Amino acid sequence: TPDEFPIQECGLAMRSSDRPLFLDHPNGLMIAEVDIDGNFVRNIRLDQPDGAIGGLAYDQQTDTLYVLFIDTRMIDQINLQGTRLRRIQTTNPQSSGAVVSPERYGLSINSRRRELYMALQNGNRLGVFDMNGALIDEHNLNHGGIVPGIGAGRFFWFW
Repeated sequence: TPDEFPIQECGLAMRSSDRPLFLDHPNGLMIAEVDIDGNFVRNIRLDQPDGAIGGLAYDQQTDTLYVLFIDTRMIDQINLQGTRLRRIQTTNPQSSGAVVSPERYGLSINSRRRELYMALQNGNRLGVFDMNGALIDEHNLNHGGIVPGIGAGRFFWFW
């Protein structure tokens, strides 16, 4: 209910091969897998949850999920059983490896290019990161306000 979980945003990712959708639960403890018609398949319980989830991305190359946590702004790569494979902190190699704080919501991936995309903390710039979390590039979003979600594929989507 909204009283139990005040987070109204939802992370969404899709595996393109057979098109299941992955949706986070507001408590950050699990991710639901549903088929393209919205039928429940299973819950993926996170072995090491880190609070509410602000973004999900599915890596088509490695068959893993990337999870952005709202409070810590850390990214976990997890397998489809919910086990953390590694933890990623975003950094800027041009600033002696200083930590880059992404926005709390929105995470996307281009599996072919091996890049992660997140709105940066001020909400009006897009950060492009390598798969280890190092900032590669930044782009102005020319958007009035904070971008609460990002999608990548052939094109970018911001909402």
